[in-house]
Amino acid sequence: PSGSFAKTMLIEGADANASVTGNESTVPMQLRITGPVEMPNSKTYDLTGCFVGLEAWGDVSSERAIVRTRNISCLKDGKTIDMPVKGHVSFRGKNGIKGEVVMRNGKILGWAWGAGFVDGIGQGMERASQPAVGLGATATYGAGDVFRMGIGGGASKAAQTLSDYYIKRAEQYHPVIPIGAGNEVTVVFQDGFQLKTVEEMAQEQARHRKEDENAESPVPVPPSVDSHMNGFNTDQMLKQLGDLNPQQFMSGSQGGHANGK
Repeated sequence: PSGSFAKTMLIEGADANASVTGNESTVPMQLRITGPVEMPNSKTYDLTGCFVGLEAWGDVSSERAIVRTRNISCLKDGKTIDMPVKGHVSFRGKNGIKGEVVMRNGKILGWAWGAGFVDGIGQGMERASQPAVGLGATATYGAGDVFRMGIGGGASKAAQTLSDYYIKRAEQYHPVIPIGAGNEVTVVFQDGFQLKTVEEMAQEQARHRKEDENAESPVPVPPSVDSHMNGFNTDQMLKQLGDLNPQQFMSGSQGGHANGK
């Protein structure tokens, strides 16, 4: 039934993507059921040892990995059960698994800042190497001025390109919430389900396909009442008229004209 839950243990952790679009880039996880399933009215059902496949993403505001179930797999009485289920995972009474948000783009941003600093120094060297002249006068550049302007301009351009590269690299990094294996969590089944073996699911799918094919096949329409008026079958008469060859009538008429002549 819906709302049933069981104690479990994570056997596969993950680094949950906590970016803005993290729920579109989920990561797989897996847990093992370690206790009986607690159902309503104090009823229980033993699924100990079954595996549950999960998908997870991170939520920065709550610092939790949001985990949803995908499928459950068991071996019962020598038969394989592998079917989808809908549920979620809670940790210490709250939805999701608590973790620590980790940002790994700090070093990249530091390199981008250093490249920007070198860019500023290069621009300063380039401007300082330009001689100051009065209004209407023409500046004359010496070899030393040209050399210093080349060094400053080259350093500024290279540092700016490097800074842009580091910024693009930093944008590729996103926060993650690491969730390790071995955590004891609770799996909650949101919708009720009935355990079915792989063979039973295959038979059910085959039955559904057959029903769909029967629904798509045309149903024969019985002849209408009007087609049997006065004891004649109108449909058969029309069919016979359609099978007549007009050449027979044309040949007969031509023979009659010849005899008349």
